[in-house]
Amino acid sequence: MNWENVTGCLNLTVAEEASMSANVYSISHARSKVLDFSSPVFLDDQTIAYMRPHFVPQIDSFVKPFEFRGWVAIFLAILLVYVVIVAVQFGHNKVIMSSDLPESEKKKLYNPIGFKHWLWSFTGLIDQDIRWQPAGLPVRAIGGFWILMGAVISILYRSTLRAMLITPKIVLPFTDFRSLAATDIKIWAPLGSRFNEALNLAEPGSKLAGVRKNIIMTRNITEGPEGLFNETWGVVDVRKAILYYVHRDFSRRAYCNYYIINDGVLRTTSLAFGFPKGSTLRPKVDKILRNLRAFGIINHLFSIRIRNATQCLKPLDVDFATLLRPMAVKDYYGVYVIFFTGIVLSTLSFLLEWLVYAALGRRRKKCAFVKKMLH
Repeated sequence: MNWENVTGCLNLTVAEEASMSANVYSISHARSKVLDFSSPVFLDDQTIAYMRPHFVPQIDSFVKPFEFRGWVAIFLAILLVYVVIVAVQFGHNKVIMSSDLPESEKKKLYNPIGFKHWLWSFTGLIDQDIRWQPAGLPVRAIGGFWILMGAVISILYRSTLRAMLITPKIVLPFTDFRSLAATDIKIWAPLGSRFNEALNLAEPGSKLAGVRKNIIMTRNITEGPEGLFNETWGVVDVRKAILYYVHRDFSRRAYCNYYIINDGVLRTTSLAFGFPKGSTLRPKVDKILRNLRAFGIINHLFSIRIRNATQCLKPLDVDFATLLRPMAVKDYYGVYVIFFTGIVLSTLSFLLEWLVYAALGRRRKKCAFVKKMLH
């Protein structure tokens, strides 16, 4: 006899080749038709475990302190400051030239508008000095205010960048069915399980139906944990089984490699041993289970088997709040790229200027020689 919701060990129990199942299973209506179940051993829900994201240095980390709109706002602010400085400088020059001051004083106070105004507007933000300074009290007042704003922005940038690099924030790949459906992440589930039954009954358009493309189901129940340990896929199973998987992995690696969705993906159900219909062994096992539950022995034995899993149940922000990540060389790769690109461009510009100067020098010498010969 082979039932869709009765697989593996339960098939042997239904066929009376086994006196009882070797594991506890979710009690469902379909299974109750062909099996008798003991009194519940556990009450548990079903959830998902997946690889915990780990922070790795990123080459573009130096642009992460501000989002894209923030950088656009800073660029627009630079343009605005440049326009205001040019406008005020133009008005200042006009007032100077129309005054009764001597021509020598006018030349000293007059400041022609050019590229240096734009350069100063930009360097004022990054705390870099240039030899030219704004002329005139109104222009200097605006420049001083911009330098103050640049110092504030610079402090915010450096402090935010340092906090992001040393105490990074981890973003989980998914936290529920809706966010899982938006990814290509594969999740394994045992064929014939309660989750399999719920997925088959899910109405089109529901959150559960949206993850059908993400689910992989097999009859071999050992494939799920093996794929989880090999980081091939995530696993959906009863929470206590997942806690045991996490305990095994933590005992081997000595660090948490998985996270568990806090909210169960399916409602709480009873887990019990399965027996053939009319089994005389079931009442004896029920009596033993009642005594074990009464003294808390079942929960105590289970907590011992998953003692290392508790280390992985802490929120991710708690884990990273107690461990500061040392700076890695890769954190500076983006800055290094910009720095060396600037050096290469400066070198090419110098070589181009030298070639142009050399070509013009030869041309001048040739013209001078021709003039001398003509005379």
